[in-house]
Amino acid sequence: MNDKKILLIGDSIIASFDTRRILPEFNIINKGLSGNKSTHLLRRLNRDLLSSNPDIIFILIGTNDIAQGISDDEILTNISSILKISFENVQFENIFVTSILPTRNNEPRPNERILEINKKIQIIADELKVNYLDLYSLLVDDTGQLIIDFTDDGLHLNEKAYLKWADFLKKLLTEKLGESC
Repeated sequence: MNDKKILLIGDSIIASFDTRRILPEFNIINKGLSGNKSTHLLRRLNRDLLSSNPDIIFILIGTNDIAQGISDDEILTNISSILKISFENVQFENIFVTSILPTRNNEPRPNERILEINKKIQIIADELKVNYLDLYSLLVDDTGQLIIDFTDDGLHLNEKAYLKWADFLKKLLTEKLGESC
């Protein structure tokens, strides 16, 4: 196992990612909490960063904000603040902000809105010189929805989706950890 500490932080989509089983070769700390919105993550971020002391951080948040009717501007402001707080603990080149994932027939979380927010998250990432991780494209089908075989409820990922994500993450981390962190 690599000794670099990797923090995954976010909502239920992160919480359900069984990294200990699927990616045992990495020292991954999973701090996903079901139901979290960006405001929740912002409130708990310092505590989770300090307790985890990560070398690398992956942030995935926003789908619950969308479902609760939080404005795009508030979501983006919160994500920007989350990234800036992360700078205090992790080198900017080791911070990854992940796109909000696609959904499938999930009315409170329309993919058109998710795509627009993701474009703006990528702009923020570029401005702050952090990494933008586009998982949306990895998990979407040619109709613009979450691949049907990757979900049972239209929002949460199933085992097949997590294995696809894990394969992507394994390649990324192997390359990243080959460099100095």
